[in-house]
Amino acid sequence: MLFSLIFFSLHTLPNTYPITTKHTEYSTNLISLKIKKHKLILFLLFELSLSLSLSLSLSSLSSDPIKISLFDERVIQNKTERQYRSGVSYRNERRYLGGVSIPFSTIYVNETIHGALPLSKPPITLGYRVKGQLYEGEDISPLEERSRCDTLLRCVVSVDPPLVSFTGQSQLNILKASGESTAIRSAATKFYKSLSTQIQEGNIQLCASDMNARSVLVSRFLFPQAPPPEILTSAAMPESDAIQSMVRYVSLIPFMDDWSTFGGENNDVWCTSKEFLELGCGDWEEHAILLCNFFNYYDQLKRTGYESYIVLGRGLPEGDTVYTLRMDPSRGSVGSEVTLWNASTGRGYTAKDKHCPLISIDQIVNSENIWINKQQPSSSPYQMTFDLDDLKSFRPFFTIKHPKPDTINSVNQMDIVHVPPNARLMEDMERELQETLKNEFKAWRQENEKGMKTYTRFDQNVSMALKPLLESFEAAKLKMDGFSEDTHRDLWSNHSRLTTLAATKHIHGVPINVAFTDLKELSLTLKSTHVHENENENVRFALAVKVFAYSNNIFSVWVYAISIENR
Repeated sequence: MLFSLIFFSLHTLPNTYPITTKHTEYSTNLISLKIKKHKLILFLLFELSLSLSLSLSLSSLSSDPIKISLFDERVIQNKTERQYRSGVSYRNERRYLGGVSIPFSTIYVNETIHGALPLSKPPITLGYRVKGQLYEGEDISPLEERSRCDTLLRCVVSVDPPLVSFTGQSQLNILKASGESTAIRSAATKFYKSLSTQIQEGNIQLCASDMNARSVLVSRFLFPQAPPPEILTSAAMPESDAIQSMVRYVSLIPFMDDWSTFGGENNDVWCTSKEFLELGCGDWEEHAILLCNFFNYYDQLKRTGYESYIVLGRGLPEGDTVYTLRMDPSRGSVGSEVTLWNASTGRGYTAKDKHCPLISIDQIVNSENIWINKQQPSSSPYQMTFDLDDLKSFRPFFTIKHPKPDTINSVNQMDIVHVPPNARLMEDMERELQETLKNEFKAWRQENEKGMKTYTRFDQNVSMALKPLLESFEAAKLKMDGFSEDTHRDLWSNHSRLTTLAATKHIHGVPINVAFTDLKELSLTLKSTHVHENENENVRFALAVKVFAYSNNIFSVWVYAISIENR
């Protein structure tokens, strides 16, 4: 079987494109280059041969993502030669710039992925600076600024020959299941059948299956719920920071699709917020619902006038997806007044952003109603109106003639009993990860030497000096303005040990951040940066680990790895 990938990259100039699947790495180089004003386009064809067992289940495939990593590969002359060597030698060094991870299950379900994917980049890469398309005097929101600074990979991903076509659980079958009242299921079935074939082919779900395989009207999952107490730290907290803190918390809950969680290829289970937090993982709808409920709790508490919804549509690269929408209906319905949040990644976009990965909206839901988007084919957020009262644009499920019954209640509880952060577990985890990753780091370097003895030296003083920087990264994630490279460089200059280091040594490295699931995933993420691959005889390393604990046993893990060489 051939796995084919064609893509071009914007706003960056890497030299190599390693692609990893099932922990095996393949590399390809540039085929052709074309430069336009303000844009760099790299064309590349990559074919990867995969051998798959016919008995391999989708649930096992879904845990093996295809990872595309971008590096700047530099050729460096060795200044110090071993005594038994003669002449001049060179070595290649990879500088990690970022990557994209695509679950194999996503490729299987969608058959082909085609579009621009934002590159997941470290907050900073030492020796490099991110430049966005910002113009002097331009007044834009932090979300727009972040989007302008994105590096996009425009990909076409397919499998040849195609695998067996995926057939998920149909909406009509869900409506036949017990759970909702006969009257609601009958009305929903009639409503669904009255939709055009084009709309039915979209991401339409009037009812969803709960953990007991019972049908539940999707609007019943929405109800204002209070976030953990450490998220809204004070009454005087700026609204933008409160929003970002809630987004940050929800995005730290590990993502796992329903195939992996519940088994079986046809399972699409919607969990309540309580079930989601008890499981400690979920997919698009669980993240979007929880964030929506947090937003509505905050906006009602502060009387901001904003209201939040969940939207069902198609996104890149996942295909059918669920986002959280926040807007003030009284301020109008144009894209600049609407924000769309991918709750599982923590990224937000204004609806007018043409690079928003949510490429179409099929359905909008709040606790009171369900609206089907009739704006076909102009269903991209930046082309849409969000005036839900416009019957030419949206078709509501409940109407004046057929109102919502008073007997319909939310399946979510008003108060979530949040388990307080576990400080002791956080400290134990930090110590264990620090020691384990150092040992892994040494083993990776030994593997690269292919049997030759190699020494890995860690500078403990530098490692300790890096920890306050990791604290600043986590603090920045909780603010809407986010991370500033200038602020990070100021922190370096304010630390005498790091200032001396930057002035006298060549340093390279990246900080990485993950929602902790297991050591194996964290180890692979660190290894994929290739910071350990440095053949300089006098190289030293620094490795710092910092763990941050949140309610309900949610942990944010930061790792900063750098290499240090003499100038």
